[in-house]
Amino acid sequence: MPKVAVYCLLCKRELLITRSFAEAFKEINTHLEKRHAISWISPTGIDIREYANAYVRYFMKSELDDYEKHIVSSIRLEIAKYRFYGYFLDGKPAAVITDVFAIYLESAKEAVLERLKGRKGKWIYPQKFKMYRKYAKLVREHYQQQRGRELHHKYAELKRERAELLKAFVERGLGTEEDFHKLLKKLKEEEERERRARIKEEREREWERLTPQEKLGLFPELRFGQRPVVVRRKLFS
Repeated sequence: MPKVAVYCLLCKRELLITRSFAEAFKEINTHLEKRHAISWISPTGIDIREYANAYVRYFMKSELDDYEKHIVSSIRLEIAKYRFYGYFLDGKPAAVITDVFAIYLESAKEAVLERLKGRKGKWIYPQKFKMYRKYAKLVREHYQQQRGRELHHKYAELKRERAELLKAFVERGLGTEEDFHKLLKKLKEEEERERRARIKEEREREWERLTPQEKLGLFPELRFGQRPVVVRRKLFS
């Protein structure tokens, strides 16, 4: 029975010897969770259990379903893009090196350790999210600046329209510039009073629709499947 070693790139040492690749993946998963508080996921988002299952079945020439074929395709991408490494002897899996661990046959130990020289263990998956957050921040800042420019142009347009209204108001002899500003203030106050009155009427109608129990903050017994509704005791002042 082949002996399969487990190596942690974060600890920089070989952990133990197992009897199969499947067992080796289980051991490294346990080690990463307990020792490094890492629930490992590959850079393309593959869980370690799915990763191990697809890896073992594929290289054992087992028949794969469509989902496992997709995972194998992602593994190949990671080998090419993220410096992951697959090593084979006579067409059979001999070693796999990821960002934070390596699993290999004892017969391939020298080749794997040579590959691991000078290699630093760093979990890639969370780093992708840091890059995404940086990108999202840049996008957000861009749209904030764009929105600021739009508001600036809108304000300039309103300012221009107001200047034209003031000019027409004075030219027609309706009053002075001071009279114009007083009229604007009066119109704004009337609009605000109408808005407040409309809100008060809506709250009064809401209050009238409540039952006496709901007005007191009491709720009838809920039927099965119903969700409680938060009712304010006082909807208006």
